[in-house]
Amino acid sequence: MTRVSAFVVTELEPPDFERVRELARLSGSGFDPGAELERAWAKIWVARRVAGSTPLGFVLVWRAADELHVIDVAVEPESRRLGVARLLLQRVMAEGRATGAAVVLLEVRQSNEAALALYGALGFIRTSVRRAYYSDNGEDAIMMRLDLAIGDPP
Repeated sequence: MTRVSAFVVTELEPPDFERVRELARLSGSGFDPGAELERAWAKIWVARRVAGSTPLGFVLVWRAADELHVIDVAVEPESRRLGVARLLLQRVMAEGRATGAAVVLLEVRQSNEAALALYGALGFIRTSVRRAYYSDNGEDAIMMRLDLAIGDPP
């Protein structure tokens, strides 16, 4: 469990599946948390105000070899800009360092200025662009990476 200021980050538990489904629908991904957790390479963390409270946000990560791939990050609209996504990503980074991952990878919509700013502040760098990556509107994705072996976390 990670705790910073007013939030707690824990691994997803079955009672939170429906809430995470709702948050995933808000982010446009709509994945099934139970199915994800059946994958040996998947991990989901949730952020809460206090232990046992309703999740405010989540991060879904897949591990492949020595890479962590951030598949989805979502925070309820009322809790955005409070540091919830930052805390979730810091948990991913800490997990990566603790388990010997070399890099964290992700893609983000080019129009998502808030996410791009957050990722940049955490030390992610832009590596490439995937043209017309998003099927809903043909928007480009910005590919980003964070090398975990370089320096301390921001």
